[in-house]
Amino acid sequence: MDFAFEEKRIEGLLETGWQSFVADDYETALREVETVLLIDGENPLANSLAAACLFRLGRVAEAEPLARNGVRLAPQAALSHVFLAEVLLAGERYEEAESELWEAVAAEPYSANLHIELGRFLLTRGQHTEARNRAERAIELSPENVEAHLLMGYCLGRMQEFEEAERALKRAQKLRPDDDRALAHRGMLCLAQAYLLIKSPEDKADYMRAAYRLERAQEFLSRAVEINPANQGAKENLEAASKAFEQAKKLLDAKPFSDWWAVAGAVTGMCLAFFLSRLLFGGEESVSSTIISSLIAAIPTGLGLALYFARNARRKAADKESRLSLFQAIDRSDAKPRFEVKDDADEKR
Repeated sequence: MDFAFEEKRIEGLLETGWQSFVADDYETALREVETVLLIDGENPLANSLAAACLFRLGRVAEAEPLARNGVRLAPQAALSHVFLAEVLLAGERYEEAESELWEAVAAEPYSANLHIELGRFLLTRGQHTEARNRAERAIELSPENVEAHLLMGYCLGRMQEFEEAERALKRAQKLRPDDDRALAHRGMLCLAQAYLLIKSPEDKADYMRAAYRLERAQEFLSRAVEINPANQGAKENLEAASKAFEQAKKLLDAKPFSDWWAVAGAVTGMCLAFFLSRLLFGGEESVSSTIISSLIAAIPTGLGLALYFARNARRKAADKESRLSLFQAIDRSDAKPRFEVKDDADEKR
């Protein structure tokens, strides 16, 4: 037997088998690696790759012994552990699968993708903190890895660290603007926050905060569906957000005028109550400059600025922009106002 020829043949078969596997042509890949196994049944890559092909073709029972052979023959190969882990997951043997994924990371500790793979698994098992650690490590290894930032956003969202989750998802979106997943998950975060506010409101202003988040959820989810019409999860969440927003609007519209004193008191006091009554219930097209000056002076910078834009939007009859700015203002409010009335000359300065 010409061993050099056989080695070259095996090398060629494995190369074409791998290329077919990467191209999702699993039947062709399986034929190539099965030929290798006929020549050398102890070839570790052929065993692992055959297992991976069989698994993707739905022949899970046949895949497991080959996957175990791959690990036995090449315990130092991370991919062999990954292929065995996916077979074990299909059989709901989660502890064994987790062990194999940790082995894969140990074999290639500088692979961001392996940390991500392990992190995704841990997230499904409710191990949010460790999943977050894997995401952090992946970002350290590959700062521009979109999947790492997405994983971080998912972890933080599960942990209800919504602001940090939003930042992580924004980074993912910036790195890949046409990826619908970041937008869809940002919408889910807004939806989750809205439901929490409605479920356990601390004051009446929480209903307005919820309405603002529901409106934002619709924006994110609509854009996600535009990018990827096949994103069924985004479609379902968009429908839920739309229905919840309409319900929230009805609740807000049903509030009598006197009730807004309670809402305003929880936010910024009597000045905001006056402003809210004009903005939400009609009346004069503009609010007196003295009241507005007092309002902006009484509120922290970000909130005051949002209210200023809300007023200007109202003057231009831009109702949606006005409402959005108002919701942003209320959402940011967590400080007690400092009442100070300025005259028109102070405002001009």
